[in-house]
Amino acid sequence: MAGIYYRFRMAGMDKTLNQLWPHVFLPTSRSVGAIMVNRMELRSEGLVKKVGKMMERDLKSATRTWNHKVDFYVKSRISAKSITVSIYSDDVVFGFVEKGTKVRHAAMTRNFVPKTAPGWLGSRKGSGGVAYISPNITRPGIEARNFYKTTASKHRKMFVGEMRKLINDELRMVGLRK
Repeated sequence: MAGIYYRFRMAGMDKTLNQLWPHVFLPTSRSVGAIMVNRMELRSEGLVKKVGKMMERDLKSATRTWNHKVDFYVKSRISAKSITVSIYSDDVVFGFVEKGTKVRHAAMTRNFVPKTAPGWLGSRKGSGGVAYISPNITRPGIEARNFYKTTASKHRKMFVGEMRKLINDELRMVGLRK
């Protein structure tokens, strides 16, 4: 599972709008933090979906030449203190290629060229394949491709930058930042 986790802390958000600006707002029990979190949930939902689609597109490009279709699932969680975007697949073959294996019990043909490479979010034609499988064969395993880590690190900087901008906009809106 790949994920981008962004944790934020909003100090001084326990006061109500009426406590901050008594001459402007009527008494209310909702804190500035609660109001901001509600607004941020609405505004960040689009960003979370956008980043999730970008991560899914990357992973689909890494598996586009495979012999079977790999399904990916995007999950997001927005709370008062953090926002998480994650993507995962329950495909067994993808799991072996993503995580790698310690040992391989298959002999490959001489012209074998893998379709993917570690740290690369693409997929090429490849060539060759399995010559035969035997428990007596113990070859070096599949090198982990780390697709999840690669796509998360690729999109993290943009996601964090956009979240910071969103938080600053909300702070400006309630007058806590200029």
